[in-house]
Amino acid sequence: LRGAAALLSGSTFCYLALRLTFSPLNDFLEQISALAELARDGLPGDRMQIFQTPGLSESSRKVNNMFESTARRMESLRRDRDQLISILDEFSDGILAVDKDYRVLYLNEEAENLLEVRADDPDEKLVTEITRVEVAQTALSDCLSTGDSVHREGQRVSPDEQITLTVDASPLRNETNELVGAVAAIHDITELRRLQTVRQDFVANVSHELKTPITAIQGLIETLAGDEDMDPETRQSFIEKIRNQTQRMSRMVQDLLTISRLESEEDSLEHQSFELVSSIEEAVETIRPQAEKKNHDLILNWPDSSPRIEGDPAAVRQLVSNLLDNAVKYTDRGGRITLTVSNEEDHITIEISDNGAGIEPRKQERIFERFYRVDDARTREAGGTGLGLSIVKHLTLSLDGEIDVESTPGQGSTFTVRIPKTQS
Repeated sequence: LRGAAALLSGSTFCYLALRLTFSPLNDFLEQISALAELARDGLPGDRMQIFQTPGLSESSRKVNNMFESTARRMESLRRDRDQLISILDEFSDGILAVDKDYRVLYLNEEAENLLEVRADDPDEKLVTEITRVEVAQTALSDCLSTGDSVHREGQRVSPDEQITLTVDASPLRNETNELVGAVAAIHDITELRRLQTVRQDFVANVSHELKTPITAIQGLIETLAGDEDMDPETRQSFIEKIRNQTQRMSRMVQDLLTISRLESEEDSLEHQSFELVSSIEEAVETIRPQAEKKNHDLILNWPDSSPRIEGDPAAVRQLVSNLLDNAVKYTDRGGRITLTVSNEEDHITIEISDNGAGIEPRKQERIFERFYRVDDARTREAGGTGLGLSIVKHLTLSLDGEIDVESTPGQGSTFTVRIPKTQS
């Protein structure tokens, strides 16, 4: 009986001893597990209690220090990530990052616009699921298959527009240099390509326009130099032709300089408040001799009190002069040219109409382009440079105005310029 009592007493002691030993250890392990779960999800957690049990006291302190250090590093990484995303979101270029399986890791707003992304939540989706823009898919595919940076250029065709895109894709590698994805910078170069085309066309047009008078002058001079017995009347005719060709080149150079000045950011146009009608009257007087020479009926209509506008008086004079000059050139002898100025509520309207040759509808959209001629032969015969209406367009824009044309072949044309009034 005594032995049984002793055994029961010893068992009870062992149970209590084991419980006192393993209960704190279980609590310790449970707290570590809970903190690990929070850390895995990137969430901050409470620090574990400091156990007083021998062996666990120092361990609990070390665990707390480890989790505090990890939390600081994660917070630093989170700040760096948010800062990087904030910077990428502000990029003017589109930025698209994918993993090695072509699943989207990051996509900024500009990339969504350029690639016409269709998915509401593109993260983790395949590139082919979010966009149909082939140049982006090709660039990323080539980059991931070769492991090298690639540059691709292509078109994104939409129902209402065609946009030219460049995609520069670079590989993403981890610390062991293993390829883990790719990042692409996407840029809209539509305007750049348009300007390049405009520049090439401009150089080609200027070269062509100057070549004609230069060739004519060269031929005339060689004829004059090689024929000492040429009669005075023929010689004088050749000299007159040389003068006409040099004047034509001079006008062209002046028009080109005017366009250059108008397009320059350092535009030298004056901006002041001035009376419109007085500037228009000056323009009319410069054209009147040409109109009288062709027996044109020049009709002028404007309000009794001259309205005021903000801008450059010289710009208005040249604008009206160019439009009247065109009307005179393309209206046959005895024709009618009408200039009307209307004082509207918030703008001034200048309307110049004629009963001349008129312009075909398919050509009306292009008449303000440099060197575009409705009737090439007639323009050259009249001494035009093909730049007059382009200058008119630039001058109208410099006055914050707008211009349009209505025309019927064989019946004449009407050019209408609308200029805002001076703001009080």
